[in-house]
Amino acid sequence: MPISKLNIKKLIVIALFITSCSTEASKEEEKQEEKHEAIIENKKELPTNYQYEPAISIITGTLTKENFWCPPTFGEDTLSDKKEICPILLIDNPITIKADSSDVVNETKTNVSKIQLLTNLNLENYFYKKLLVKGKLFCAQTGHHHTEVLISATEINLSP
Repeated sequence: MPISKLNIKKLIVIALFITSCSTEASKEEEKQEEKHEAIIENKKELPTNYQYEPAISIITGTLTKENFWCPPTFGEDTLSDKKEICPILLIDNPITIKADSSDVVNETKTNVSKIQLLTNLNLENYFYKKLLVKGKLFCAQTGHHHTEVLISATEINLSP
């Protein structure tokens, strides 16, 4: 079947569309890489003093897993109590988190060296690796909060 001029035009349009999509994907990858590099650059200037939510914090450390006793007795009866495996960020350099004087939930904590990580992100590929974690800090409030300070992580990147 001979290819008509109309079919050639359609093929050219499709090829241009595919090329355009590919270029847009490449641009998006470049943006993500630039964002990652910016976070890495900021790492060099990360503070040792932080604030609680709503402030956004970037913290570096190694992600580990720890077991903790859970209800009903949180370890008093090891035969009936369940265990909870939690992601814990071991912070590279201990930090201080300052509470605002009007804050009735959070309190100033000093020399914090590990924080529990709360996130909906998939952590499978991050355990036992150096990371940059971005999120909001807050004090423990329930029996399922196993460190004094926790971070609600919104972004996780590998640290160089």
